[in-house]
Amino acid sequence: MRFTSALVTLAALATAVHAGGFADSCKDYTVDSNGYLKATCAVPNASGKKTEIDLNNCLGNASGHLQCQGNGQALRSCERCFLGGGKASSTPPPPAQMQCTCGNGSGGQLVSWIDLNVCVTNDHGNLRCP
Repeated sequence: MRFTSALVTLAALATAVHAGGFADSCKDYTVDSNGYLKATCAVPNASGKKTEIDLNNCLGNASGHLQCQGNGQALRSCERCFLGGGKASSTPPPPAQMQCTCGNGSGGQLVSWIDLNVCVTNDHGNLRCP
């Protein structure tokens, strides 16, 4: 009985790590000028693997606001994107938070931010959009 409970607990933890985003299991991550998130990510039973993903496949722009959206092509209407952006506060923003200036569809622009951990995961060393 205890062995079965331990297996269920381990399976739940593995699912939680996978669902928790990429930042806990990847390092040296950056976003390049073409909108690719690049990182070195952990692989089970191996050393880190260099991987990348086009964030246009993960993000959308909804009236100037970044959101998780498969094949949303957000970076076609957003610019000046960088990691570590966000609302001004007394604590620094999470390092996986990205800030961009995005078109709002009415000729204006808004500064928008999103936690990439919500939109991108590490799937056995490959960055993926859930």
